[in-house]
Amino acid sequence: MPDRDQTLPGGAEVQLQAMRVGLRFGQQPPVLEEVDFALRAGEFASLVGPSGCGKTSILRMIAGLASPTSGTLQVTGRPRTAFVFQEPNLLPWRSVVENIRLPLELLGVPRGEQPAIIERSLSLIGLRPADHQKYPRMLSGGMRMRVSLARALATAPEILLLDEPFAALDDMLRQQLNEELLRIWQQQGWSALFVTHNVSEAVFLSRRVLIMRAHPGQIAEEVEVPFPYPRSPDLRGDAHFAELCSYVSQRLRALAS
Repeated sequence: MPDRDQTLPGGAEVQLQAMRVGLRFGQQPPVLEEVDFALRAGEFASLVGPSGCGKTSILRMIAGLASPTSGTLQVTGRPRTAFVFQEPNLLPWRSVVENIRLPLELLGVPRGEQPAIIERSLSLIGLRPADHQKYPRMLSGGMRMRVSLARALATAPEILLLDEPFAALDDMLRQQLNEELLRIWQQQGWSALFVTHNVSEAVFLSRRVLIMRAHPGQIAEEVEVPFPYPRSPDLRGDAHFAELCSYVSQRLRALAS
């Protein structure tokens, strides 16, 4: 594993902290148990682990869609949180613009302020003006995911939760969207917690990779990623990058055995 030449920013406050968090449904074995981790303001971190280890459950609890059955999940202040799911979940009867408008309507943003917000979000994700009035069925998978991301960004989140948003895309498009996501993150500075099964994706995006074990789900190890931002696409061909990806993969295999 490469030497760590970059640590988390010492001055950044802890925005989110899980302390001995557990999650159990009825009398079933626990999904999560004794989960401990922190997310600093402005940090990009990823969760990796085997299927069923509770990665999505962690995101759902942060978003307020589920509650821990034990332990404490502390959030500093009342940050606006947005969730990007694995499926775009766009409303088929709404155009691109109207899909992005939806959370603004739910938040009660005045109608007159909405067009400028929508335009900024569309500009961030790089969707052509010719596509703005199209319906989801008229868009490619990558374009639908861009709209889903734009919809989340329109709410001006302070914490962005992403649950394998690029899993269904081909590798070239996935890499391109990773690069665009980092560009937007560096511009806007929200905190991100990203769930993925793709080790290379986690290392490329993150300051830290949180490795989970299953049965019950726990954070088994935190790996700091030493590469500075901004990160060039060429980083993927770097020997130290490959070494770190190999280390994370080995730890995942060891924890699964």
